[in-house]
Amino acid sequence: MSPADNRSSEKKAGIVFLLIWIAIALFYLTWDGWLYEWQSCGYLGTNQHFDLDLFDLNIQRNADGTMLYTSTNNLHNLIYICYFVIFLGALGLITGRRWLKQGANAIYPISMVSLISTLLPLSNHTYIIQLAYDAVHLVSIILGLYCLYKEEIRFKEMFFGIFATWIFYLLARVLLEPWPFWQTNGNGYFSLNQINDMPFYFYGLEYLPVIAILLVINWLFSRVQHKKPILFWKMVFPLLCCLIVGILLMATGMIQLQQLDMRANCVLSR
Repeated sequence: MSPADNRSSEKKAGIVFLLIWIAIALFYLTWDGWLYEWQSCGYLGTNQHFDLDLFDLNIQRNADGTMLYTSTNNLHNLIYICYFVIFLGALGLITGRRWLKQGANAIYPISMVSLISTLLPLSNHTYIIQLAYDAVHLVSIILGLYCLYKEEIRFKEMFFGIFATWIFYLLARVLLEPWPFWQTNGNGYFSLNQINDMPFYFYGLEYLPVIAILLVINWLFSRVQHKKPILFWKMVFPLLCCLIVGILLMATGMIQLQQLDMRANCVLSR
């Protein structure tokens, strides 16, 4: 394939991924329901619907520190790290900017770990918002693998993508937790696991182990990418490593998914 044809195919793929990103954004903007309400109430929960009121979140903080979510939305998912992978990679494919594509290469392992950690219970995957999460995880993994197929791994050019995830993590903590965020660790208002499943908290620096893991595994991937068979070492080997890392993090209790009691939102309980 000539360089011009290769560039054209990348641009077309980038447009497809961007359209998927936009479609998911429209879903997040209009669907109000959360997984936790569905687990308790099914689709009879008060927020299990589409609407065009983008700012209808209403939270009541009780005296005992618990929170009652009388009205919910999904705007917070727009700053989900796995969702950012799709935007970063799509923009890189459309513009041809290598550092954007390398950024997607570097951080798609987060989506792999997220997919593994949310696999069970399988019954959750019959719910519409969980299917959206699955789509985000799978599309970002596919995009990362596509960029890997098209590009050699250039370790130094991955730094932007890796450290950008830290910015998203801090942004989520500042926006989605009671202020000051460092005094309410793991007590985010929103169902965003990237800020509620950390094993410890220290003023936002608790994300540094994630940065370290991303740096180490991507350095490893860059060192083995030219081994033969190339397809295995460049694409299959990274997937296996991400799978192992995800299983180890879950087995050691380093990933604790958020749980919310939203039985008060059941229509039948009123």
